[in-house]
Amino acid sequence: MTSNSKDYVLGIDLGTTNSCSAIMLKGKLEVIFDVVTQKKIIPSVICYKGDKEKDILIGESAVKNLKQYINSTIFESKRFLGHNFNDKEIKEDIKNSNVDIVEDNKNKPQYVLKINNKEIKRIYPEDVSKELLKYFKTNAEKYIEEKEKLKKKINSAVITIPYHFSKERRKLMYETGKEVFSNVDLIEEPIAIGLGYGDNHPCKVEKTFLFFDIGGGSFGISVFKIKDNNYDLLALEGGGHLGGENFNKALIDYVKKKISEDSRFNKEINFQKKDNKNLKILFEIKEKVNKVLSQLINDKNTKFIYEDLIDDQDFELVITQDYYCNTLCKDLWDKIYKELDKVFIKDIKKEKIDEIILVGGSSRTPGIHEQIKKYFQKEMILQNVNVDEIVAKGAAVFKNNIKLKNSTNHEIGYKPL
Repeated sequence: MTSNSKDYVLGIDLGTTNSCSAIMLKGKLEVIFDVVTQKKIIPSVICYKGDKEKDILIGESAVKNLKQYINSTIFESKRFLGHNFNDKEIKEDIKNSNVDIVEDNKNKPQYVLKINNKEIKRIYPEDVSKELLKYFKTNAEKYIEEKEKLKKKINSAVITIPYHFSKERRKLMYETGKEVFSNVDLIEEPIAIGLGYGDNHPCKVEKTFLFFDIGGGSFGISVFKIKDNNYDLLALEGGGHLGGENFNKALIDYVKKKISEDSRFNKEINFQKKDNKNLKILFEIKEKVNKVLSQLINDKNTKFIYEDLIDDQDFELVITQDYYCNTLCKDLWDKIYKELDKVFIKDIKKEKIDEIILVGGSSRTPGIHEQIKKYFQKEMILQNVNVDEIVAKGAAVFKNNIKLKNSTNHEIGYKPL
């Protein structure tokens, strides 16, 4: 929609790790800058400095205040959205959370926010999603005012969800969205990617595309036939609780294991305890692991180094790309291959796929290109879009005269009764 329309439609990729939004302005699709940081990608992190609305920090400002507010800064809340406290998928996540998570009287997970060991507030995962959506709405309105010198309220949004979301989780996401926007549509992330790709790469000749999307907390697979403005969705698969954060965690757990086996450190460090000392060490490990993984994308091996871990003693560990990809992450890849296999059970054949597009922020994971090439036995795996922005772009064009045919058995999005 253009600025002459009655309403703007904000496309929101509400990610587990990072989020992004896009909008049509004067017929042009634009990814929205954060008016404060001037960045397009916003960490899906929220920090509570107190129990009032004014005490809430979102995105980079939340991350910067982590060490001061370690027990009231929330990461990856989307993993818990719509789950029951005792659901198997989130047991490990609850255990590893820096913020205490308890069971409420309806068997729902609830965050217990603390500052200096004093409880300040209890909130739910959907409260975090609501604050993030409010932030995107306000930020987009400011962006439009700066860009077009026009004050305009945004009442409509298309919010992306993972393929695997249950009906209950879709319903909760929809209801949360309705608390912020008058009009809400939900669309699966792998579908949004196909729409965003087709909008950015017009197809005059019909082609069959496979989009492999791996984000922070989940992955999705979609297969489309695309020609001009016509999109035929042929397959939709994927998995929850399996994304870039799981690949990171595989290395984090390995480092923790090696530290725990080291007699110089294991009496001082206990990762089972959630005191501030151990939590701060754990966050340092996570930061250092991210640097190691960035190096492993291009290098065959590198070193994990934690200087002055305890009593001026350094901890060092050599990490090879081969060990990381084929040993530490083997179980993760086996699960991904099973989902890929589902795509090709029926009428779709691997050899009929014209192009394979790898997207999602975690598509930068070391070894991922090699693993996908090995599966498809194809050399060319394309990454010819902005992998962080494509989901939001697809959401933004969803209501823009797209002709979408669904040839799968999956119901798209969420339709309230």
